[in-house]
Amino acid sequence: MNRASIVSELAKVLQVNEAEAERILKAFAQVLGPIAAEVPPYFERYFEMQIQLVLQRIEDLERSTQQQFTDLRQQFAEFRHYVERRIDRLEKWLLSVLVMILSGVLAIIFRIYFGG
Repeated sequence: MNRASIVSELAKVLQVNEAEAERILKAFAQVLGPIAAEVPPYFERYFEMQIQLVLQRIEDLERSTQQQFTDLRQQFAEFRHYVERRIDRLEKWLLSVLVMILSGVLAIIFRIYFGG
């Protein structure tokens, strides 16, 4: 970003003309200039290391979250397979019970109508 665009953007944000924005920017530079010059380089390195550490932790968290989602999808697939197997077994059991009941009813009907 060049100086003109910074002044223009500051003027928009503060809702003042560009001359006023440039005056405010110069005042901040005069006040903050000595403070910015006092920051030793090892603090910069420390802050950069802390930022890198935070970024690494974020990446680790993303990786961990993705792994957990993958594990959860696998567990859901296993559960779905288990439920499908149980439903198949239940259907077979229900069909066999219904066949036995139907054969019993048919046996009773034959016995009543055809004697026996």
